[in-house]
Amino acid sequence: MSLPKEIESTRVSTRHTNADEEIKPLEAPRLGRRESEPHSTEVSYIYEVLQTNFSPPHHVLWDLHHYFQLEDGTELDVQFDISFFLNFKIPFRLSSYKASQFNGRKPDVAINILSRSTWRKDLVDIVDICRLLKIPVYIVFAPYHVATRIYEPPFLRVYLLQDDETHKIIEIRHICVKENGTIDFQHVAKLPETIPFWVGLKKLPEKGEKNQDLYRLIFIDPQTKQILETRFERFKAAAEAREAQLKADFEKFKAAAEAREAQLKADIEHLKQELEKYRRLLKKHGILDD
Repeated sequence: MSLPKEIESTRVSTRHTNADEEIKPLEAPRLGRRESEPHSTEVSYIYEVLQTNFSPPHHVLWDLHHYFQLEDGTELDVQFDISFFLNFKIPFRLSSYKASQFNGRKPDVAINILSRSTWRKDLVDIVDICRLLKIPVYIVFAPYHVATRIYEPPFLRVYLLQDDETHKIIEIRHICVKENGTIDFQHVAKLPETIPFWVGLKKLPEKGEKNQDLYRLIFIDPQTKQILETRFERFKAAAEAREAQLKADFEKFKAAAEAREAQLKADIEHLKQELEKYRRLLKKHGILDD
């Protein structure tokens, strides 16, 4: 299979080189991919949550060039924010991912976070490249408003490769995490059974510049129906649970101590009354002087 003319290249290089002119920053394009705090934060979050829950036996890569070769010899240089490989182990750290070194292995899930300089390429070129490479699942989402109104968040799109090599598209325009923390599953993208997670959107409590709402791609365990957490989130939840238990134990101890104190005061008062009773009795019989 060869690359169509509209996206043909010996090396399709960094995503920022094809920035959309309407919204391209006035300064020169960044060499790196992370052009904002929300983008950087969400790349790190996705990597951490997938690493925490699935590695091993699966493998997660982030922020790397991925080199693939088509049947006609065309080499593609594609950048994904996150790539996820099922039942795959790389025993060393990579500077870039070259599929030819791993028997042509391609990611089972590729994820890109839309940014001002790359959103059009993420939603057009890389969609076609994922189809050509037969990557089963490609996911894009917007952490905040970076593109045109058509893609204004909350926005999540999942491309599922079909047997006829076309894409089935699942588009989510609502958050799935309610204010009470429960999940609205009608706004969750359920992935093929081979993929060990579903995805949805959560609104973050923090705000971006100009008071923009911020959104997060969350991962849900299809078995437990629970949101998967990073190692830090697990530690924080465990620490909060421990703190809550200590507070409960303290309140229980405090209540018991207060009850014991009240009982001792009552006992002392009773003894005082008994003592006074005997003093009066002794005085009455002249045994005790005033």
